[in-house]
Amino acid sequence: MRPLTILLLSGIMLSCSDRFQSKIIGEVTGIPADKVYLIDAYDSKKRVDSTDYKNGKFEFIIEDNKEPFLASIAYMTKENEMMKLAYRNNKLSINGKRNGVAAFMTDDGTITIKGDWTGVTSIFDTKHLEINAGPQNDYFQKYIHSNIGAIKNSSAEIHRIMFGRIKERVLENPSSFFLLGEIEKNKSFYHRSELKELISHFDQRVQSSSQAKILQKYASYMKEGDETTDPLSLKGPNSVVKANINRNKKLNMLVFWASWCIPCRSEIPQIRKIKKEFKSPDFYIASISIDRKKEDWLNALKVEKMDWDQFIINRDDDLKLNAQYDYSAIPLVVFTDQNLKILKRSTGASSDAVEEFGSFIKSLLVKSTQ
Repeated sequence: MRPLTILLLSGIMLSCSDRFQSKIIGEVTGIPADKVYLIDAYDSKKRVDSTDYKNGKFEFIIEDNKEPFLASIAYMTKENEMMKLAYRNNKLSINGKRNGVAAFMTDDGTITIKGDWTGVTSIFDTKHLEINAGPQNDYFQKYIHSNIGAIKNSSAEIHRIMFGRIKERVLENPSSFFLLGEIEKNKSFYHRSELKELISHFDQRVQSSSQAKILQKYASYMKEGDETTDPLSLKGPNSVVKANINRNKKLNMLVFWASWCIPCRSEIPQIRKIKKEFKSPDFYIASISIDRKKEDWLNALKVEKMDWDQFIINRDDDLKLNAQYDYSAIPLVVFTDQNLKILKRSTGASSDAVEEFGSFIKSLLVKSTQ
């Protein structure tokens, strides 16, 4: 290869890299710490970077900002608690006043943060710093409180109208990673074809992001109408996999829960009554935990002593199973038949669970014997 060609290629590579660089420059007095952290705004434990804070200044450089994300800048207090810096929202007013927000989108180019943080000791006396970013952050500030990705399924007509409005937002702002994130947050309210269509209207940079690809995969897993779920195989407390859980009997009651979910735990006595009342060979109950930590689940099992099958979802299967069962809200009870068809769904704990589920179970078991 000729030297000139190598130089040209090198120049192209450098320009592509520079294009997605994000530089965050802080000129903020009064931060009571000597180090600040760049963290994921949704997960404070996820530290992206750290840097020294000297003479009222700090700087972060994100070399590869190809996928802008919602970030926060924080420091550790003397009590070893994390405190996030807050910024004046220049796009949204509440009661005639500019409100503040403790996050920003990592726009390309230079982001500047300026102001005085002196005297801030808690979230109750937070000051609002001035932030100057770019279009990604402008869009975030404008719609932070609107839940713009939400869509209601109250009626087919309302759903159609709301989807049309969200589609217009995507067409008007095809480069917004915040908008993609809002759609992802509300993904269970969309139809499969709607998710795929919305993703297709974003620009190529957004479409090629890991978040868009995960959302695309989620859509491909979704089941609609008369489509049946896939055979369900999960691990029990002894790590042994049981196959065909959702088609084990003519009527299967699948209870999605978690150890940290108080309503889920409060519903266990009612499930225990259902288990005791219905001893038909055609009826099956299984509780399925969505706990992230297996230890938390096992500890809860020791306390609750549930005498029916217990399983936990493998993280590798979470996307697929959530797409098919939608356990974004728990407790969730799903009834399936032996043909993998979902017969009934019920979300939230109910004081009438025994009566409600009992009458449904009776009707199905009677039908199965006729």
